[in-house]
Amino acid sequence: MSDLRKINRADAIEVLWPIRGPYTADSFVTASIAIEHLWRYLTHLTLRSESRQMDSPADVCIAIGNLANSSSSASQVFSQFNQWADRIKDQSELAHDEDLPRHLISGVVAVGESALRSAASQYEVAAQQLYKAAAVLGHLYLDHDERGRPS
Repeated sequence: MSDLRKINRADAIEVLWPIRGPYTADSFVTASIAIEHLWRYLTHLTLRSESRQMDSPADVCIAIGNLANSSSSASQVFSQFNQWADRIKDQSELAHDEDLPRHLISGVVAVGESALRSAASQYEVAAQQLYKAAAVLGHLYLDHDERGRPS
């Protein structure tokens, strides 16, 4: 971690959800809640494009690049959810809360698998487009003199 007197929010994420685990049902669900919250946070922060937090082209490009990486990871997660659905679809103890017959449950899982494959594909396309945006916008900067005035 960086300066121990100040909480580094990115370090806090690593402390709460270390990449190497442990992996639990609770950490799995709470990680998805945290991701949802962070997307909502960014939605509010970027609500106005003239926001002071978005003054630096470099910072915006760093964020776009990070979100490109995140989108690529999301694509992988959805592919892995699809593998999970494929693995459980034939389990004899699999049931549906509307008491569907066994042959219909397989159809429900197939619809879910299709949606997950589509989500994975769309997130990978989003990642590629975000990488492209970061690459072209990454050349921008604000030309100021040493006192912060436009030159």
